[in-house]
Amino acid sequence: MAELKNGWSFLKRSGGEEKKPSKYAKYEQNRGKRRFQESWKTGRPWLKVSAESMSCTWCTDVHEAPNEFCWTTAKVETLKSHESSKAHIKSVGVIKGRTLVAKGETTEAQKSIESLNKAVINKLSILFKTVHALCLAGRPFSDYVWMSKLDKAKGLDIGQTYLNSNSAKEFSKFIALTELNKIAQIIQSSKFVSILSDGSTDCSVTEVEIVYARICNAGEIKVFFLNPAYVDKSDADGIIAAMIRSVEKVGVPWKEFLKKLVGMGSDGASVMLGKNNGVAAKLRSLQPSMVAVHCYAHKLELAFKDAIKHVPLDTKVTTCLLQGLYYFYHNSALNRANLKSSFRTLNKKVLLPTRIGGTRWVGHLLRALENFLTGYEAVKQHLEQICSPDAVERSSASTSGKAKGLLKLVKSKHVMLYCYFLADIATILFRLSKVFQRRECCASDIYGMVEETNNLIDLYSTKFW
Repeated sequence: MAELKNGWSFLKRSGGEEKKPSKYAKYEQNRGKRRFQESWKTGRPWLKVSAESMSCTWCTDVHEAPNEFCWTTAKVETLKSHESSKAHIKSVGVIKGRTLVAKGETTEAQKSIESLNKAVINKLSILFKTVHALCLAGRPFSDYVWMSKLDKAKGLDIGQTYLNSNSAKEFSKFIALTELNKIAQIIQSSKFVSILSDGSTDCSVTEVEIVYARICNAGEIKVFFLNPAYVDKSDADGIIAAMIRSVEKVGVPWKEFLKKLVGMGSDGASVMLGKNNGVAAKLRSLQPSMVAVHCYAHKLELAFKDAIKHVPLDTKVTTCLLQGLYYFYHNSALNRANLKSSFRTLNKKVLLPTRIGGTRWVGHLLRALENFLTGYEAVKQHLEQICSPDAVERSSASTSGKAKGLLKLVKSKHVMLYCYFLADIATILFRLSKVFQRRECCASDIYGMVEETNNLIDLYSTKFW
């Protein structure tokens, strides 16, 4: 016992008294299990609380780390510490930006990028406008280089990059994609649509089908160029396949386009308007509501040709006189130079004979007639000089013979009267043809112009001869 007392006294002297538990330790030992409180969600839309844990949904979404932002300890201090962390502050900014984008508003990131790159955007804007102008004018991309140099000479700041033809190609692709997206949106928002198609050949003599879409949007008629599609075989199935590719290239599903299809316009070729196996018949089997329309401009040309081919003087005027004059001067530089001299002698504007054929036949015929009738004195004078035996420059027998035949027609009263009459008729029909070719032309415009044209032709028929 004495030893125990001595040992206890030693412990007291050395400060080795037994420590009592603190108040916090007693609280931790005696408290109940912590629970996650629903009230913690107030002011914290990112907080997700369950019976076992709580987590930050925003940080989990942005940083793609589902376990890193999940806590099993139910302490509000944990949430307060997380709210001030760099990761959470970044997530708040990202989610705020996504919300603004969804509402169509400008985010802070976009504003900062625009302010930093405003000079770059201005430079690219000038370059894109240059490429757009080249595309509209049908100019080669090689022109882009010297046009950029011209912009620099004007004092425009276009930078030192994207100044080659390859960049112009890339710019044109993005311009085309933007325009195609606009066309697709307009077609998809329209209730009805018509398709226009015509065949052509490219520089490699390959058959191409040119496809347009015609719609009425908000009371305004619009025609959009869709695509020049290659045709494997120029039959109805091949042309329809080209149409499908052209429509889907814009971004509009063919089935959706077909539901809205109410009309088709084309020339009068049998492959297009054939009753049994034409393109119109096959499309009508897919969409019974579709109406096929023969192009009025084509019909006008065919009707005009059928009408004048029965006139005896027509062959003399169109084939022998007008076409003969064109080739007489087109194929001989000497004859062309002498004709110009004849115009200058008479103090008249030089108007050389032109072709009577072409894609717009009435327009070509009218121009050929106007040039001939306006320059009649000069043409007649030159032909008389060639046929004169006292001519200073002797022409070959072939040239002299052609000139005599043309001069005989030029001096014919009936030929000249028919030329003036044909010019009057062609003027009326050309004006009608121009109305048919207008993109916004509708049935009421066509009806009114046809009636007016008929009245004018009836008036001329009573005064001729």
